[in-house]
Amino acid sequence: MSKFFDIPDGDFTIKTAGGSLTLGADGTATLDGNLLVEGENFSLQTTDLEVQDNIIVINKGEVGVGISRSSGTAGIEIDRGTLPNARIIFDETIPWTDPGDDENPIEALTTEYGGFTFTNTDGELVGIKVNAIATAGETLNLIGSGVGRVSVAGTTNYELNLLDDDDIPNKKYVDDAVLGQVGLSKISKGDITESSVEVFDQETSGLDSRVEVRIDGTLTTTFLEDTVEIQRVEFEGNEVKAVNSGEDLVLTHSATTSVRVNHVLSITANPNPLSLPTNPTNGVKLFAGPQQIGGTGIFFANQDGVTDELVSRSKSILYGIIF
Repeated sequence: MSKFFDIPDGDFTIKTAGGSLTLGADGTATLDGNLLVEGENFSLQTTDLEVQDNIIVINKGEVGVGISRSSGTAGIEIDRGTLPNARIIFDETIPWTDPGDDENPIEALTTEYGGFTFTNTDGELVGIKVNAIATAGETLNLIGSGVGRVSVAGTTNYELNLLDDDDIPNKKYVDDAVLGQVGLSKISKGDITESSVEVFDQETSGLDSRVEVRIDGTLTTTFLEDTVEIQRVEFEGNEVKAVNSGEDLVLTHSATTSVRVNHVLSITANPNPLSLPTNPTNGVKLFAGPQQIGGTGIFFANQDGVTDELVSRSKSILYGIIF
């Protein structure tokens, strides 16, 4: 049966040796002492709650190794009406990589467990807004596992605002920095300025797109769209030729070995039969031309000044019979 006390005027105070409880006439309840609430739930309905203590303890009375209740989690939940509630949770199961000692970061990497999450009651991670993260001078490790990446998605022209030496570039900044130099990009090392790789792009420089390699100031290699020139030898498709028309293309090997052709050797006929190759100063030249009495169309010019057609087997037998 309910009991009521009607105090028409003044305050009502209950006092003990350890403290007192005063119900004021203005509706204020004042407790002089400690408040102990026991039960499964405690509900406090107020517009503003002010706590003078500087530390609020959650999960008080834990005796296990870490948080043993609620699957190893504890924290604060914020009611968001019809939207999923927001939570700031400490989760004992969250793994993270400790970068360890700055002097030996790779050797010191360890996996730790237990960390804070900002999430909602649907289990979705939510964002946080800060303008600085302090690490007390220690290494800051981001992501730490999996295939995630650090992104600046949502910003406006982030790459154009990187003006300080300590600004962190994104991929777009690096791409622009490299491509921006392609018009006349020169790559060299240290004080070695005579040896370099230069990249020319037609769209930015107006010159034919190419890559030039210089050794000690001498152009040794040029990469074009469909050809490569290395030391005055040009490679185009399946053709190899001398860059300068007045130079021979020479295939050589050591003095004790040979240059071998492991398949059919095709010799294009001399387009001008009246213009025969000159005799070499050493060795023999072979060339093709219109077939003559030798019956082969294969000719030679040797160092002794002789130019003639090689004789076929059938012609050789015939001439042997005749003569």
